[in-house]
Amino acid sequence: CHICDKTTSTIKTQQFHYRSVHLKKDGGLCSVCQKTFRSYTAWRNHERLHKEGKYICDLCGNKFLFRSIIKAHMAEHANVRENICHICGKAFKRASYLKVHFNTVHIKEPVKCTHCNKTFKSPASLKDHLKYVNKEKKFQCDICFKYFASELSLKKHKFWHTEMRPFSCKDCGIKYKAKSYLKIHMRKHTGQRPYTCDQCDKCFPTSMQLKRHKIVHTGERPHKCKNCNQSFYYKKQLLRHISLKHKEAKLEIN
Repeated sequence: CHICDKTTSTIKTQQFHYRSVHLKKDGGLCSVCQKTFRSYTAWRNHERLHKEGKYICDLCGNKFLFRSIIKAHMAEHANVRENICHICGKAFKRASYLKVHFNTVHIKEPVKCTHCNKTFKSPASLKDHLKYVNKEKKFQCDICFKYFASELSLKKHKFWHTEMRPFSCKDCGIKYKAKSYLKIHMRKHTGQRPYTCDQCDKCFPTSMQLKRHKIVHTGERPHKCKNCNQSFYYKKQLLRHISLKHKEAKLEIN
């Protein structure tokens, strides 16, 4: 691997490693149908379906092991959409696509994890979270001593302790550890502000900035001064207040 120098036995395993560890995506990407897989074994077995099957598509030549799979494949060519949402009527080629649509669009109420009270937008996201929570965390980082449920999670975590920054801005050259950070940075160059306040239509480049802004509309002042009980919207306002009104208290903090 050109990023972390890990060696693999085949090009396929190297591709899987690069996508899952460094791009933070499902590691396996089928070169024929573009389907993605989290497990290397599932990815490898799936690609066999295109090479060793006895059912051959007359239109593209792809091979399939089972009649049911080639039937679904032919529906892709015909653009047949038999899976229809009973709420909005939108149609999908596959039942899995319909399930994702229903969970993300029509289930508005967030679902909560009973272990940690963390909320999720869809049952599918909660299911993935529970798989991680229920695992015994026995892999420990030798730098910060934090525990992880899998060796892969530990490897991903240890990347953040390194100085490597593989994602660089093509406009100004600044580098980031994660592609998501670079994406946010690029909005400075493009001027893109995709997050809009539903109260005043003001736009922001990140969801965190929008969340901080919404405090103005709710009237919530979570940052309280321990010296006079005056409260503020933001922490920087509290620190400025202490520096001006309670200089001795500020000295104690420092």
